[in-house]
Amino acid sequence: MSPCGEVSARDLEEAVAIYLRQVYGGCVPESLPKIVTGATIEEHLRALRDETCPYDGAARRWTLRLGCSYYPFMKLVLQEHLLPGRFYFSVDTHDQFVVPEHLPDFAEWRVVLDRNRLVRSAIEGEWEQAGLPTGARLRRELLCRLGSQGRRGGARRGTSLGRLLIADDDEDLLVCTAILLREAGYDVVEASDGEAAWQALDSEPFDLVLVDYEMPRLDGLSLIERVRQRDDARAALPIVLTTLAKLPSERTFRASGELPKPYARAGLLRAIERFRSAAARSA
Repeated sequence: MSPCGEVSARDLEEAVAIYLRQVYGGCVPESLPKIVTGATIEEHLRALRDETCPYDGAARRWTLRLGCSYYPFMKLVLQEHLLPGRFYFSVDTHDQFVVPEHLPDFAEWRVVLDRNRLVRSAIEGEWEQAGLPTGARLRRELLCRLGSQGRRGGARRGTSLGRLLIADDDEDLLVCTAILLREAGYDVVEASDGEAAWQALDSEPFDLVLVDYEMPRLDGLSLIERVRQRDDARAALPIVLTTLAKLPSERTFRASGELPKPYARAGLLRAIERFRSAAARSA
């Protein structure tokens, strides 16, 4: 079986070609890594960087740093996320990067990140048109599979394993995660950034919060800090930080724990149960 599910060598070749055309047009730098047409998927993957997290049940992730004319850190990503064996393409442009407003070059950074967001949208949009697997396609399939149960704002009431708040500015990931957690029996509320999550926390109770690190308006660490400073029982709420970044413990110590991205469905459910159990024991 292929190490990346149904994604073929031809799919990867086409994804790279579309990326390069969108970013460089007909002037592709000679220094970029090469994907040789006609190689096997296993040979192609050896040319990519394996960024799979070293923990049991981690989802697979490969990247290829292709950059662009003004931002050399941009990467093509092939990853498994949420559903085991289901891989899709995305572009890591760091457009969700948290830039402190006090930095002297804050305005310049915002211009770069906003431009990156447009580039990512253009590449992933053409991948969609070409029939390649993307996060948006996975989201549509899950919505179709679960129907109204998985739709935004459709948290189910009644018998439930618990009430969760998820905050992530990646809409496809946010919706797909919420769908799978509702399918598992949780009530779920979604927030597209840290401020929206704070407003939800201020108005209703939750059993656990799953919060992304890099978000606009209020990032994950700032949200956690704000919650911990409350003068009510919600200050002790279990909060799990999800991130691709490797953050030092002195920055994340106020979080109940971390869940590295990308994560598979089984790992997500295990993490939620583990951190809820730990919070119950310490209560």
